[in-house]
Amino acid sequence: MDSVSHPHRTQGLGQLLARLYAGAVYVFLFLPIAIVILMSFNSAKFGAFPLQGFSLDWYRQLFQDRTIWEALSNSLIIALGTILVAVPMGTMGAFALVRYQFRLKSLFTSILVLPLVIPGLIIGISLLSFYHLLGVSTSRLTVILGHAALVLPYATLVIAARLQGFDIHLEEAAASLGAAPATVFRKVTLPVIASGIVAAALFAWTISFDEFIVTFFIIGGAKQTLPLKIWSLLKFGISPKINAASAVILTAALLLVTGGLAMMRGRK
Repeated sequence: MDSVSHPHRTQGLGQLLARLYAGAVYVFLFLPIAIVILMSFNSAKFGAFPLQGFSLDWYRQLFQDRTIWEALSNSLIIALGTILVAVPMGTMGAFALVRYQFRLKSLFTSILVLPLVIPGLIIGISLLSFYHLLGVSTSRLTVILGHAALVLPYATLVIAARLQGFDIHLEEAAASLGAAPATVFRKVTLPVIASGIVAAALFAWTISFDEFIVTFFIIGGAKQTLPLKIWSLLKFGISPKINAASAVILTAALLLVTGGLAMMRGRK
């Protein structure tokens, strides 16, 4: 009897340890975020426990700060531009990786994923030197191109993973019924890989909106992005207004991800 119950006790202990470990990981990841949101409602000027009172004044100051809104709009424009550049290029790159065989394909793949392993500091300096060599003035456009270079590997690999499981016989059947190549892509291929394209766009938005190091080097005289603006505010200490901005960004990101997942679920 003991020999039978011993494995069950061991299995139960293992499950308990796994749950405790998972709970500790979740606490480690999300407790700092919860503290930031909590401090955004603190009436005190500096975040510290215990809270001195509940206040929405920091949100009011945030929404009245024109410089923060300008930085936010600049970040959104750059992120949208990054999506428009990186996602179509990533789609073409995914088709090249999955559908075609050509010379130096392994070299092409290695170069494609290179931004994943190069430190952002090196990429920022390289892009700044490259733009200077070409005589191109740094601006919002140079930031979009720089962010697209960072995002392209993610977009390509995500769409390629979705394209890998695509049944090519569906395209052949549509073509045999007289559909033109553009029609086959629009009505057969695109709906199937749409979830991968949406995921790639979410990756592009998140990476571009959050990027600091590369942006710092190549934004030049253009207006600040939101990460650069928050960094400049941190020179004077962690104001609850920064916590309020973080809470707003987090809420917007959750809504965006939820909308993207709902769109992919609907298409499925």
